[in-house]
Amino acid sequence: MLMQSSPAGERPLRNREASTECCRAPLLKVGPLQDGEGSPKQRWGRGVEKRGSRGVGAGEGTAPIQYYSFIFAAPPEAMGAQKVEKAEIIVLASPVMGIILAVLPGLLSVCAALPRLNIDRVLSCRGPLTDCPGAFEVPAETLSTATDCSVLDDPAECDQEQEPDDADADDKLLRGLGRRRPQDDHVPSAEKFQLKHSVHPVLSAPRVAVDYDGDGAEVVILDGDQSHSHETNADGALVISRWQWSVNNTTMSDGKREIHSASLPLGRHWVRLKVHDSSRPSKQEEVGTYVDVVRPDKVPGVQVWLYSPNVADNPSIEKMLHKSPEDLAKELTPSFVGKSFTSFSIPVDQKSGNLAGSGLSKNVMANVRAKIVLDESINPDGEVTVELPGVTKAAILINGLPVKSGEAISLPTNTTADFDVRFGLSDRATDVPSVEVNRKAVEAFAADDVVADGVRVFHDETAMKPHINAITPKHAPVGETKSVTITGAGFIMPQDSKALRVVIGGRNESLIPTQVSPTRIKVDMPATHAEHTYGVSVASSRGNSNWAEFKVSAASSSMPEIKFHPPTAIRTKARPTAGAWGVDNRFYMGSMEGLIEVYDFDMDYNVKKKQTLKVIDEKYPGDTILGIRADPYSDPEKQHLYVAHSNLGAAGGNDCEVTKKHGMVFPGRISRITGPDYTRIEKVVTNLPAANKGGLGPNGIDFSLDGDLFWAQASVGNGGPPVCFLGGLQDSPLTASVNRAQFRRPDYTPDIDYVWKNTTGMIAKGLANKRAPNDQREASSYSIAPWVKGIEWYAAGFHNPFSIVWTTDGELWTTTNGLTGGNAWDTTQIPEYIKRMQEGSCAWPECQPPAKFRKSVDRVTGPLNYKDYGGYPNPARALEGDERQWYYFSAADPPNPMIYKQGFAVDSSVNGITEFRGNCFNGQLKGDLLAQQWDKKTYRLDRPKPGEKRQTTLSVLTGKLKGLTLNYGPQCAVISVDFTAFSIKVMRPDDEAAKKTDQPLVYDINRWRASPEYDQTLHIGGANFNKKGRKATKLTIGGRTCDIKTQSDGEIRCVLPSAAKGDFPRGFQAIDVSFSDGTKGHLDDAFIYLKPGMGLESNRDTKDG
Repeated sequence: MLMQSSPAGERPLRNREASTECCRAPLLKVGPLQDGEGSPKQRWGRGVEKRGSRGVGAGEGTAPIQYYSFIFAAPPEAMGAQKVEKAEIIVLASPVMGIILAVLPGLLSVCAALPRLNIDRVLSCRGPLTDCPGAFEVPAETLSTATDCSVLDDPAECDQEQEPDDADADDKLLRGLGRRRPQDDHVPSAEKFQLKHSVHPVLSAPRVAVDYDGDGAEVVILDGDQSHSHETNADGALVISRWQWSVNNTTMSDGKREIHSASLPLGRHWVRLKVHDSSRPSKQEEVGTYVDVVRPDKVPGVQVWLYSPNVADNPSIEKMLHKSPEDLAKELTPSFVGKSFTSFSIPVDQKSGNLAGSGLSKNVMANVRAKIVLDESINPDGEVTVELPGVTKAAILINGLPVKSGEAISLPTNTTADFDVRFGLSDRATDVPSVEVNRKAVEAFAADDVVADGVRVFHDETAMKPHINAITPKHAPVGETKSVTITGAGFIMPQDSKALRVVIGGRNESLIPTQVSPTRIKVDMPATHAEHTYGVSVASSRGNSNWAEFKVSAASSSMPEIKFHPPTAIRTKARPTAGAWGVDNRFYMGSMEGLIEVYDFDMDYNVKKKQTLKVIDEKYPGDTILGIRADPYSDPEKQHLYVAHSNLGAAGGNDCEVTKKHGMVFPGRISRITGPDYTRIEKVVTNLPAANKGGLGPNGIDFSLDGDLFWAQASVGNGGPPVCFLGGLQDSPLTASVNRAQFRRPDYTPDIDYVWKNTTGMIAKGLANKRAPNDQREASSYSIAPWVKGIEWYAAGFHNPFSIVWTTDGELWTTTNGLTGGNAWDTTQIPEYIKRMQEGSCAWPECQPPAKFRKSVDRVTGPLNYKDYGGYPNPARALEGDERQWYYFSAADPPNPMIYKQGFAVDSSVNGITEFRGNCFNGQLKGDLLAQQWDKKTYRLDRPKPGEKRQTTLSVLTGKLKGLTLNYGPQCAVISVDFTAFSIKVMRPDDEAAKKTDQPLVYDINRWRASPEYDQTLHIGGANFNKKGRKATKLTIGGRTCDIKTQSDGEIRCVLPSAAKGDFPRGFQAIDVSFSDGTKGHLDDAFIYLKPGMGLESNRDTKDG
């Protein structure tokens, strides 16, 4: 019996029932859980007809909407008659929201629809649905519309008065994160039926578990750890307090276990998770998914073999395509063996182009093998045509015989045929088409009444020999025993007659693994005292695997493993959206509610004191803070705090109905907060754009070394055109860009005024260069007024740049979310439209290119130079002569640095970014950038160190840290503000290099820049400062003494006195620490003095109100 979780490259499949408040809308359970063609739905909203998808809010993948057909019993007053209508259901696959239903009147009756869709729940607002005899095979009592109170702890709760709808609160939550609430933006006249989903169950489970050891069952890990609640009470956010696990309607666990392991026998199982929050009475919601436990001789999906011409003696791709199956097995060495559980295709990572979870993306032959049951739905006439749309280099074998693509061959209906499909990929893949049989993509799963066991596509793994895909790590130091992990396929099979061994070539050694699973082996590689390269193979009773390389070298012993301790959480009152260190060394957290929470930490990140600043909320009620920074030039005793904030639904937060009639102002602004109690607000930038929906407005801010303020500004449109679901507003000269405010200039003007353009190809909306209305409806026709000084766009072409960072070496980087809906202007038609506008045959904005679906991913982009373009259009700037900004370029487009900056593609939604400035792990991470995927993983951008001639590379640093945005903290700490969990999380290093030495190690300094005009309290992080009873006796920065005040084993706090003008060193300075036992600590290039005289005093002319 083997432990199984979601395989690499396969996302857990989630199905969700529609649910609602018990007394308002009774529920009707109808029918089995298959669609019309039999394959169980493997997305949210099971038993429904998928209609399409698009991204939401901050980017594609951030909250992809799935459209499905559901059946509604609509009230007479809404529809004019009591009958069942066809409706659209919008499913938000997001940890923030559940599902929201919106009625779309149609002509489909319940009698016609239910047998076809086999819906398992129908929302019935009025009247029984029992007038369709024979429409579906379910017990008559199932058709009762009596209130279903089984979802409640106590049926008596149905008698309680219902709470008011919290749509406004949910809207604010979504707006505060750059997400939109997908309310019905296509049915203004119909009543909107919306479900409250403040409790969100999240179930992660493998779709398929394979019984490789042959004992008839598998232990499957069911993970509900990411389930959460967005309800709040007087004490803050509520948490999930109860997890109810059931399998096939039998309760398996009910209590505090968010992760459950279940031993499941062979067969298909319906797994449900129901979660309860800690309110009284509790709110609850449930989610479900199928798990199939199968034998290895009938594994759903296809087996994938990837062959590279660069491995062993493999020939060219063209020659490999036409090898017989026997010669392919005997003569060629695959680089990777994997599988896909869902269809006759190969999954492709949209960021890297890697195939099936391998490291291969191009110059490869892909071989897909499986058996297909040719049932009547795909082979009704006994004649089969196989095609690979868009593939030129391909070979197809059916039952071992070659077949031409598109050629019809005779195969009996309801028989099983062997398919062997090969195709060559010379260039990086962005998509691999599914194999089509009779012009239909073939899915792995089907209904039990169509195909036996519900599996249409499957493969047999029992005869395969073991195969090694990778060894991690690939090297070991001389003289050190190293634990390595071998990943691959075929390591365990039921028929194995002897224990598996790991063979080391050239040493006549056969090792017993410490751990074995079907795809993973752990083994201790014994120490050797000389440098050498060994071959490693896996031996089983079915034969030996391929050979993989393992090196032993002296050079590999110098670098410790990069690893972190589990994060600790500090509970917050408000919902965190941004964070920053102040020049007073306190941590400032901005929130969705407009509050600023201030934390004073001790040297172990315990909270000594907490303060809440309400100045933004009191002055601008309803504003959300998405950016916060302290001016590094300001006096720590009189700190200037800069905040980017906006009402992210200034026209009501709905779609474009209100804005079309009444318009919408520019509600965004950046404010400076000063004063002894931070009660004074001064305007820094005003009249900034923000969308009416979707939470798109002014975002993260940072300061360059020369003191300019930069901020990230979201688009209010979608790839060029305005869109109704974001408020129907036009992009303006400062949207979709990283902008600069040179607010220290004497002629600086904080108020942005707009004037009308009058360029060729544009309909004149007003007199050129005359003041335009403060209205975003026609903002693409605006320019920034010439009397506005010191404000401009610096780099552009980013849909929703969320966070920015200025690095210690002077580089500017940003994270940015992808397209909201996956659509952008069709760039192939842009030249024709530009020509027509210039000729006067059409004019902006009535004349616009059509939109088309474009693949879009989130990105990390940099270093940004002045007037760089990131590939996201803005007509306001394009009309001013920058023709690049008519064109949309995705991360999958070929690089063209002369036109646009491509960036690094990452999983959505990526938001936070910071520079890792610490020297822990022997400096491996120092100077690298960390980017945070919301509530998922932390990416590392490994930038070349000084003197290195290589490119920046992207990898995943850790999956331990959950949150929204990032900051770096003393002692190599990484700090995340976690919107979902109402917390600040601190992740600290687990540095083996520090454990192996008694010497004091200096890691970092916080802050790394400061004004010489003021006394500065600085925090120096490191390790072993107190080891063996030592104490720091002297600390200098650039030769100037910093007076030591207190210390712990990991931190020293000291005061660096102010310096007269000219009496301080220039450039980055080293830190030197002397200790009482004669040891010393040192850190190069750690701290820089800023130019004196750059700080601002409060200015009456910029006082806000």
